[in-house]
Amino acid sequence: DMPMTLPNPCNPAKDRPLTIRYTLSKDADITLYVYDMAGQMVAKKTIQAGGAGGSTGFNEVPWDGRSDFGNALGNGVYSTVITARGKILGRGQMSIYQ
Repeated sequence: DMPMTLPNPCNPAKDRPLTIRYTLSKDADITLYVYDMAGQMVAKKTIQAGGAGGSTGFNEVPWDGRSDFGNALGNGVYSTVITARGKILGRGQMSIYQ
């Protein structure tokens, strides 16, 4: 299932929080990564199984559009990767503009 970021394209200054949506076939510990186009990880979010974002079925995870250092991300296309137990469950893309 392809993760989806809404709104897309987005302006994090106006569209907070962004929402990353995906579906899980069962409860799982999830790690959500955001990468820039150079392949550098800019954000990482860990979610526990059974909680919001780690439950069977449809999930929505809010994200503020900032790096792990608290910096607003610049204009560009970013990739999202959702993993569980070391396996990639889905990939998506989002466009950010200021």
